[in-house]
Amino acid sequence: MRRLWLPVILSFVAFTALGQTSTEGQAGYPNMQPLLDRVEQAITAQQAAVERFQADQKVLLALANYKEGELQPRYADLFHAYTSSVEAVVGVSMAVSEVDQAASELFRFWGEEVEVYTDASLKAESQAGLAKTRLSYDTLIQSLRQSEAKLDPALAALKTNVTHFKHQLKPSALAELKPALLALEREIADVIDLLNNSIESSKAFLGDVSRQGAR
Repeated sequence: MRRLWLPVILSFVAFTALGQTSTEGQAGYPNMQPLLDRVEQAITAQQAAVERFQADQKVLLALANYKEGELQPRYADLFHAYTSSVEAVVGVSMAVSEVDQAASELFRFWGEEVEVYTDASLKAESQAGLAKTRLSYDTLIQSLRQSEAKLDPALAALKTNVTHFKHQLKPSALAELKPALLALEREIADVIDLLNNSIESSKAFLGDVSRQGAR
């Protein structure tokens, strides 16, 4: 008989320990801190990307409005904008993936934890908290993925302009590039708007969790 109960006892101990590690957690909620940490890291990565793309806009507008002067430094500015943007985009993609991984682990564990409860009231409370948190998270990850999806096309367009400019460092070539440069600047403006929306969605998610008292 003791052997039959041992797995249940061990599971209960594990679930209880996880709940105790939660910062200001309440009954019915597992430790959400790993997910919250990843969301905060995603905010930081997105803010860095916004700053990087805003700098790119200045470079593109300066090139589009070029009048005279050495072109090599202008090319160097454009190349630096591209390489720095690659780093920023990689940072955002990694952060979003880590958010999704942490969420998957949380919801898997939370679903298992709910089944362990024998107290009907506590079980119902935990199920409600799980459903509400998952709904809030679905809104968050949709926003994150939407902005992330626009990053690679913007990078590809930036790379195209870098390559074209590299092989034709002359005013006439830059004049031909002006429409493309201005179009890319507008595309980057849209990307910045999406990133800012994702940042707000991330902050809203943190706020929702905080109001639930699960943090």
